[in-house]
Amino acid sequence: MSFPIKPYEAVHSQIAKNKDNFLRSWNQYAGAWNAIAYRFLSCTDYNIKFIRSIKRFGNSPLPAERYKQEKCLFGFFVTGLSTVESFCYGLYAIASMINNRSFLIDKAEQLRKITVENTTKKFKCVYPKEKISVTLSKLREDPVFQKWKEIRNILTHRSAPGRHFFAGGDQNGEALWLDGIQINENTTSTRYEWLIDTLTRILNDTELFVSHIFC
Repeated sequence: MSFPIKPYEAVHSQIAKNKDNFLRSWNQYAGAWNAIAYRFLSCTDYNIKFIRSIKRFGNSPLPAERYKQEKCLFGFFVTGLSTVESFCYGLYAIASMINNRSFLIDKAEQLRKITVENTTKKFKCVYPKEKISVTLSKLREDPVFQKWKEIRNILTHRSAPGRHFFAGGDQNGEALWLDGIQINENTTSTRYEWLIDTLTRILNDTELFVSHIFC
């Protein structure tokens, strides 16, 4: 599995053809579309480094290596969610190109209100028959997405959680992190797979949406 380059570039190619007609929207879109790729690449790096560290040093390394693992966890959850959030910001900007009354981008306070949740609500209301609207609604309700957002918020605003270690018994050698998440090779890798799958779906549906509105 890898980043869905084809729909990502297909959307950009279509939007670029129309940018001169929507310069304000284009500026917001272009920055968001860059962010999707950059944040995803950062998330990829954190995923790789975390797995390598766990394989080499285990779930209870010396303090210096423990710091590196925690740094990777922080970066992974922050940049992974930012990838999705940047996408929704970019999608909102795309919609503003053809419907700037419903998708407002003129003021800073309007831009601050562009979230995954608000973009989803707008699309559900304005474009209820588009596949991307259904996909966004499913994403917002996805337990993995909801938990990812909760973890990101805890890490960025509240805490650097410790680890609970087990010695003996059925869980001997295990280490549990925030909300009982096991610290092992799957801590980031399974969520990384979810991120790729999610990006693939929403970008494919966005390509379809763009083909409709700019036909």
